[in-house]
Amino acid sequence: MSYSIDELFWFEKTEGGYSIDKYLKTNDPTITEIEIPAEYNGEPVTEIAGISHSKYIKRVFVPPSVRSIGPGAFWKCKSLETAELSEGLEVIGASAFEETNLKSIVLPKSLKRIGSDAFLFCTELERVEFNSSPTFEPNVFGGCPKLPPETAAIGLVRSTDITTPLLYTDILELTDFSPGLPDCFRPDVFELLAKNDCFRNWNRHLRYLFDIMIEENKPELLPIAEQYGLSDNLTPALLDSLISLAAENQKTEITAYLLDLKNRKFGFNGGDNFEL
Repeated sequence: MSYSIDELFWFEKTEGGYSIDKYLKTNDPTITEIEIPAEYNGEPVTEIAGISHSKYIKRVFVPPSVRSIGPGAFWKCKSLETAELSEGLEVIGASAFEETNLKSIVLPKSLKRIGSDAFLFCTELERVEFNSSPTFEPNVFGGCPKLPPETAAIGLVRSTDITTPLLYTDILELTDFSPGLPDCFRPDVFELLAKNDCFRNWNRHLRYLFDIMIEENKPELLPIAEQYGLSDNLTPALLDSLISLAAENQKTEITAYLLDLKNRKFGFNGGDNFEL
């Protein structure tokens, strides 16, 4: 059965054209592909605001008239595997494709900005193709375990240049408010960031970095941190404090590593005794 565009979408007039504010066939299992119309009433469709929670859509085509995919536009479209974006698109809003089933996405040259959490928890996303250097808000690719470390790192440093310093304030916020750890504590991503000196402004926040490793039991990150110099500025007092924290939390492997690190850097010279 075919539907008119008025039966499929709810349009709202905007400056310069129309916005699609609602998809009207959310619960129709017979529609698995939609093509966003380029025009309505003889004027361009320039924005997609609301297709979210459409559980049967697997593919969407976005025409060149669309300049903006708004915040949450395709949020929780659980079946969405393919989104074809055309040149002309300038903005992907916050949480625009959050919790979809996208497997890959090609970002057009015209893209200027990607909002926070735009592809959050796209757990099947394996490839992102960049054709421009848009600005990024925080956590663009958070919780996408199949992405290569280079792409996950781009989302964290908020730049296609992965030598850009990692912002401590962003990681602090993500740790406090997002389920699970930020992707910078994924071992392959952590190593890439450390190798590219992305933690270079974190000297005043080393305690936080190592606290996370201890609390989340990430002993595999400690040799990476040491290899790339993140342990260089640990003082004897700070090491003692970290060792105490690891011992109190019964993180045996981490406690042993930190004790050995202290011995190699400073010698024990007395101090607390720790039982492994």
